[in-house]
Amino acid sequence: MACHLKGCLLCFLRYHKQKILRTPRYMLTKRLQTFFKKERFDIYINAIEAKKFSRYLGWNLVDPFECALAPVYDFKRCKIRFDSDKKMWFVYTSEGRKLYFRRDMSRKKVLHQYRFLEKEQDPSSPHYYFFDGLELNENSVVADIGTAEGNFGLKIIDKIKALYLFECEPEWIEALEATFEPWKGKVHIVNRFVSDKTEGDAVRLDDFFKDKALPSVVKMDVEGAEASVLTGAAAFLQEKRISDLLVCTYHRKEDAENLSAMLQNFGYHITFSQGYMFFGEDEPLGLRFRRGLLHARG
Repeated sequence: MACHLKGCLLCFLRYHKQKILRTPRYMLTKRLQTFFKKERFDIYINAIEAKKFSRYLGWNLVDPFECALAPVYDFKRCKIRFDSDKKMWFVYTSEGRKLYFRRDMSRKKVLHQYRFLEKEQDPSSPHYYFFDGLELNENSVVADIGTAEGNFGLKIIDKIKALYLFECEPEWIEALEATFEPWKGKVHIVNRFVSDKTEGDAVRLDDFFKDKALPSVVKMDVEGAEASVLTGAAAFLQEKRISDLLVCTYHRKEDAENLSAMLQNFGYHITFSQGYMFFGEDEPLGLRFRRGLLHARG
């Protein structure tokens, strides 16, 4: 509680400091507040949501995550340690597990990145993966596509049967191996792109899991290539052999509409995460707000 109050106080002071200095971020915040008050908002944001944004921006600087506690995470204390054997920094997560970061990351960078992850996965965040109705148990096989540091997998590893981590950036592989070392018997790290074709470093899910136990849950955060991943899993999706998909919809401005339509064509029921994420400096204000995630349930 004390840390939370301290974080709120620091947020308050930062807000007013930027207000006094008339910083670009503060001025953008005021522009957005005025934008919503005049109700000149995009058709994807209704009047109730627009008023909510306007109130939020009255005391908070604009942030990628429209989340009540988002600013507080910028000041959250974290348990960061250095592993002298592995030569990497790691963080003790809220579950008490070690989450390792890339060898080339400094302590300061790790602190910034982990605070960002905590903010991203706050239950009120539009990037929160754990939708109501998502079921994980000892028989669940999960594919995490676009793993990065592996925060999502680390939260669920004790609940599930097997975890496939698809990460195309080789710099993350060493850190993932360190993080999941205690569970290496049920974790499979795959250093390949997941796409709509199988060639070179790329692989289709339909091909990769052809002779393996198919995941019941697929999570994907692949920087705008989500449609290609879904195309490469078309055979499994047609048969609804994947029961749940958690798909990022904010990388491209039409992703929420296009990806939901794509999965509805396969017969999935779609639910979006609450709120919006703020992106796109070169777009009109209303179009910068995008749905964060969708949950497709077969």
